[in-house]
Amino acid sequence: MLGALCGFRLGDRVIVTARDEFCAFIDGWVGKVSGAEAGCIRIEVPDEGITKVFLVPPDQLRLTV
Repeated sequence: MLGALCGFRLGDRVIVTARDEFCAFIDGWVGKVSGAEAGCIRIEVPDEGITKVFLVPPDQLRLTV
């Protein structure tokens, strides 16, 4: 699913732009694309020495610098 279908590539830096309650708790978090699973984009977010992994619908992510 990565690539032309969703506009994201492995390693892209993205920001979560939550549009529903499901992702609201991570709204504004920045992470890196690490894959795709179950129609969502898997992102990794470093936080206090650990890496948190989230599955986020592609319409709730946007590229960032």
